[in-house]
Amino acid sequence: MKYSESSVEEDTCITLAGLWDDPTQNNFDCPWDWKQQQLESVNMARLNKGSSPHDKLAKLLDNMDKEGFGYHVSIVKTAGILNSCNVPPEKAIEMMHKASEKVTRRELEPGEIERAVNYTYQSSGEPSRYVKPKRKVSAELINEFGCRGDIDDLRSRSDNIPDQDRILAELYKSDTLLHLCREVFNGRDVKPRADWVNDGLEPYQYICPNPLKGLDRGRCLDNILSRKFVVFESDHPNIAGNWDIQAGLIDRLAKDMPLRMIVWSGNKSLHAWFQVEGKEERKVYKFLNLATMLGADSASLRPSQLVRMPWGKRTDNNKVQKVIYYG
Repeated sequence: MKYSESSVEEDTCITLAGLWDDPTQNNFDCPWDWKQQQLESVNMARLNKGSSPHDKLAKLLDNMDKEGFGYHVSIVKTAGILNSCNVPPEKAIEMMHKASEKVTRRELEPGEIERAVNYTYQSSGEPSRYVKPKRKVSAELINEFGCRGDIDDLRSRSDNIPDQDRILAELYKSDTLLHLCREVFNGRDVKPRADWVNDGLEPYQYICPNPLKGLDRGRCLDNILSRKFVVFESDHPNIAGNWDIQAGLIDRLAKDMPLRMIVWSGNKSLHAWFQVEGKEERKVYKFLNLATMLGADSASLRPSQLVRMPWGKRTDNNKVQKVIYYG
């Protein structure tokens, strides 16, 4: 559908201003997995495919009314819908700024709409070489392996844990291109590992764990050079916050792929880094399916996904994202 044929008007985009949003909810603490829905339908054409832009936005607002989610998430989703309708990014930014004038919950952060549009538009049309796992979460497997976990035992098996600079030096060559950022939708900077270290790592709470091809395209999937790590993390309600269960699931996964590092998110989850570099694609795919069955956040399994930076500082609570295991 061409932009000129889609009847996307400013009044339609102003539905963004109808935010039925619970101000007590954090943007990322939603009762439904908005990250999975957003990332599994990046081009947003799959959202009620074939319907009009007005219907898509109506469906978005209906979800907001029933489930509730934050202002920033609604901005990103609205940008995705406009992208699916082939609205040029400059026009999308203009329309969304106009809509934001009617929002009373809070003011926009500087560059918030621009970053959301850049993120959504650069993420669309990702190549098919990333094959999504097909398995579903298995409560039976989670119970089987989770009940065997012991976080203290897992930590006792760790090698000596290096500082932040040393970790990056051991995981990546000096000229390996990496993306680090302060916020999820903030920036597309890509630099060699050595430059990141020389410039100072303190401000960054996120990292893309896999190396990139070039400097100019950010961390979009088609700029991923290779899959070096798979990061297991779960927000499943029966897993998040239970350290022993998470340890049991990580131990099970470590039977199939080498466990390199575990980073505490600063909240309820552990980010377990498994090294899959050089492994057969068939074995990596099998591993991804197992991780999915054990409750992995599907977003964290994507090669281009951001994860918590080892020894970074989480900005919403100022807690250090400690490395609790290193192998």
